[in-house]
Amino acid sequence: MHLRPHTALVALALFAGPGACLDHAAGPPGHGARVAVDVAALDLQGVGDVVWDVEVVNGAATPEVVWQRRLTSSGYGDGAGSASYVGPCDADAADNTVRVWVVGIYSAAVSDAGAFAAGSDTGLGAVVGDPLAFQNPTASGPLERTITCRADADTEVQLDVSLLRPAQQGFFDITVSFGDVFCSAKLDCEDDAGGDLELLHNLDTGTREMTAVLGFACTSDVAGPTYLYMDDARIDCTGFPTAPILVDAASSGRVDLAGPFSANADGYLFAAAVYRGVEQLGSKAYWNLSLGLDQTRFAAAGDCVFTTRATVVSAPLDVGPAGFELPADQVYPVIDWVVPLSDAGGRVCTRHQVDQPDSGVYTTYVGYLSAPNQFTWAAAPVAFPIQFDRSGPSTARACVPECSHGGVCADGLCECPSGWEGPACETQVILASCEDYRGTPHDVGDGDYLVDPDGDAGADPPFTVYCVMSTVPAGDFLTLPTQGSNKNFSRRDGAASPTGCGTVSGGDPGGAYSYYEKLRINPATRVITTSDRTFATQIGQVRFKLCATGALSWNTWLNYGVAWDSYDSGSHRGTANIDLTGTPFIVSTASTFINSGYLPAGTTSISGDRKIVNLTGGGHSGQRYASYLKLDFAP
Repeated sequence: MHLRPHTALVALALFAGPGACLDHAAGPPGHGARVAVDVAALDLQGVGDVVWDVEVVNGAATPEVVWQRRLTSSGYGDGAGSASYVGPCDADAADNTVRVWVVGIYSAAVSDAGAFAAGSDTGLGAVVGDPLAFQNPTASGPLERTITCRADADTEVQLDVSLLRPAQQGFFDITVSFGDVFCSAKLDCEDDAGGDLELLHNLDTGTREMTAVLGFACTSDVAGPTYLYMDDARIDCTGFPTAPILVDAASSGRVDLAGPFSANADGYLFAAAVYRGVEQLGSKAYWNLSLGLDQTRFAAAGDCVFTTRATVVSAPLDVGPAGFELPADQVYPVIDWVVPLSDAGGRVCTRHQVDQPDSGVYTTYVGYLSAPNQFTWAAAPVAFPIQFDRSGPSTARACVPECSHGGVCADGLCECPSGWEGPACETQVILASCEDYRGTPHDVGDGDYLVDPDGDAGADPPFTVYCVMSTVPAGDFLTLPTQGSNKNFSRRDGAASPTGCGTVSGGDPGGAYSYYEKLRINPATRVITTSDRTFATQIGQVRFKLCATGALSWNTWLNYGVAWDSYDSGSHRGTANIDLTGTPFIVSTASTFINSGYLPAGTTSISGDRKIVNLTGGGHSGQRYASYLKLDFAP
């Protein structure tokens, strides 16, 4: 056990509005707008005074000072860090800025606080008192908050700040293969006198109320980086057996208890806040949680126990399916918090220092083997959802479970690619048609989409269509994988008719071809619109002479599944091919192929698996074609 310098926490809360105050500053006449500054210390043992500088400036193009004041906790508060003050703001320039500096922390009430000096303790700002060393977050500039100042009204605003000062606190020293790890951890619920620790504001009552505070700070290597890892905080209450209280430990400042990683359905907490930061000396980082306990919920909640865990390493952990995972085949120190907070009768937590008897805050060794050995090791990775990197400083939350199907993790939530949804992008999105995709998050424009017209309850499987989203309604098309000179085409023969009319010379002797790459399909009925030529390519043309009038014309495009010639009666020199190879479909027996035109003729040949249809057709001016083309799923 080592005793090493470490940190205690001071919190500053700033709000505007009515409330108890010990002094007032004169304000702009006729407006009645006020800003109230309320500062309070959290667990400042051995502190007799804290000196603050406060300034309010208006939002004019050239900001003007509304008021400035130096405050002391001995003169305006409890003498141990807290102070209250109410002053005006300028409603003519609605946006006002409140600035706060920490001048110093002192062992006893100062005899002379000096004058406002923007945080300086020299010159006019010199303080007569016994100073204590601390890490000043305002050394490089004030803490600021912009508020809207309204005439004859009070505006609420809150600012939470952490201060650090040296303290002699217990450290545990754990020596493992990767080096020495030094950490301090605790959970406090009461002040020096054994009363309730009151830090967080209850916005419903406007007062500070009972608060439990977790403190965690570590150094892994004085010459190198420090990475802290923590679980989200959890509170289990016997009165709320199906709804644990969760607090997002990756938050910063006041926690949104309705956020994606928090839960407070039964109202056990009136507020929660998270603070992280870095000490100026060494390689130390801290992570503190404040939990506002609503005493009015204790009776209904029954016995409530707080749990979380944390660790520290000198190199970042890899992200795996369970979060930031400790490496296999190594042992790591982990701090566990298992602390009763309250029962039906009231608060039961007090002060809980790490590794003290019955404190509920204790260190353990954890690890797992790549080869299972369940006698002394876990059989699965030990992982944490949240990482704090002191070098940034920056905070990252892993996605648990890991994002799949190309999803990207962002702040602990998977951003899923088109066609996937769910917490881990594990659920494929399959709608009934292209039009159903239009305007949804899964609409990415023209491209392949899965459709399933009869849904999960139906017998038919989903299948892929190519969606043309630029039309209204969107177009559903079946892609034909089999392409080539004799695949998926319609042809009108180009040979000149011996009759002197019909097909005549001057066109392409080989005839006119229409090749189809995709077919317009109704996903629900699987009927093909053979006249849709959106994805057809035309090659060649045929010259045609009308026998009755001698009028000449050119013929080019043909619908899908058409074999045509205008050679002579009974001829069938035209050809066509339907080839569904590579698709999940066959030609349905409900499909019909007929002859049409003047003195037509033709043939239909269907393969045994009904994947391929070959047509011949023609006549004096005739064709054989698919008058109704329907697809079935291949067996």
